[in-house]
Amino acid sequence: KKSLIENVIFENLSNPNFEDWSVPGAVTFYYSPVEILNCIFKDNQSEDGLNIVKSSFSIKNTKFLTTSSDALDIDFSDGLIENVLIYKPGNDGLDISGSNVSVTNMNVEDSLDKAISIGEASELNALDIFVKDSFIALASKDSSKVNINNFIIESTDIGFTLFQKKKEYSLPSQ
Repeated sequence: KKSLIENVIFENLSNPNFEDWSVPGAVTFYYSPVEILNCIFKDNQSEDGLNIVKSSFSIKNTKFLTTSSDALDIDFSDGLIENVLIYKPGNDGLDISGSNVSVTNMNVEDSLDKAISIGEASELNALDIFVKDSFIALASKDSSKVNINNFIIESTDIGFTLFQKKKEYSLPSQ
């Protein structure tokens, strides 16, 4: 069944480890549909603050604050993101791989690497995106497709980068 996570603060977490088993996310949904509403992911010390894998999802009115690496990592999943703030991710703000994602009204600030990273034949449809003080605003890789309307970029080192990273994919198309 679908999980509903509403009005929850996930703070000072790390990724679970047990003997030789671990997952990269402080919070992970794997083959598990989820709806996340009005939540805060804050000061988490893991590879991903939130990792969604092979699941349908909806994330609305949620904040990701000061994550040690990627704030939000979506792998082989389909869903939507609305009214999200990502502030000070240690690596990527939003990292999408092999997924179809729709985003409306998202702010990414102070990303140390890519504010938005799209790869492995992903498709991103987005509206009203604001990126500030990040190294790269948007990186599209490996057969991915991006459609963004009203994309505002302020104080980034690199606005856009497009490339083929893995030989089994072609160049991305925009």
